[in-house]
Amino acid sequence: MAGETPPAHDRTTRDRGQLVWSVLLNAIVVLAIVISIIPIVLLVRGFFDLVVRSQALSGADVLAYGFAFTGLFLGAIFFTYAIKYYLGTAIVLLTTLASGGRNGNGNGHSRPDGDRHAAGLSRISRGGNGNGNGYHIDLGYHPFVSIHVAAYNEKRVIERLLTCLEQLDYPEYEVVVVDDSTDESVQILEKWQGRPRFKIGHRNSRLGFKGGALREALKVMDPRAEYVVIFDADSMPFPDSIERFLPYFYQTNGDKEV
Repeated sequence: MAGETPPAHDRTTRDRGQLVWSVLLNAIVVLAIVISIIPIVLLVRGFFDLVVRSQALSGADVLAYGFAFTGLFLGAIFFTYAIKYYLGTAIVLLTTLASGGRNGNGNGHSRPDGDRHAAGLSRISRGGNGNGNGYHIDLGYHPFVSIHVAAYNEKRVIERLLTCLEQLDYPEYEVVVVDDSTDESVQILEKWQGRPRFKIGHRNSRLGFKGGALREALKVMDPRAEYVVIFDADSMPFPDSIERFLPYFYQTNGDKEV
């Protein structure tokens, strides 16, 4: 029943699972650090070995070795920097796989009563089904979403983005585009003026750059908006993107949805 304290063995199992998950993530981080350090350590060792054993005495040879090791060092730095992307991807994938099998409300049962975030006429789901598994939220309404785009000379991609946004499978949203462009993007955006859901604005200066453009978007967005989604001009959102984003704003805590 709602409000009941979970049994002690359930709490113990959950605590153990969280401990294992924490250890796994920490192990991945440590492994990434070790892998990123190895090239630099080997490079330093090779440099000292070369200095000790080298017979090169001319300035040209020294300069050549210097350029070679500089290139290797920069490559090692780039490799170390790239590790964070692999690390981030691995953590995201593991988190997605681990959370996919969890109950959305803590016990696998839907809540029979509650506020407008409970018994829903509409459904927002991320990889779950109707019995509480996965991330599944029933809402009694569709929250209004305002999508903001700050564009600057994006003639190659801006129309592709707007086409994707026009095809979003969600009933309550708007698109606010603030454009600072000086290229053909201006003519492309003129074709979208007056279309349902779309607000197209153009600035004559780049004051504040992207942040300034997004501040202008906030000034003209629909007052009904409960959520703001920002897309870069080169994004290609899927039709169900909004429905996939919204569940992250509804934290499940036992039998309560926050």
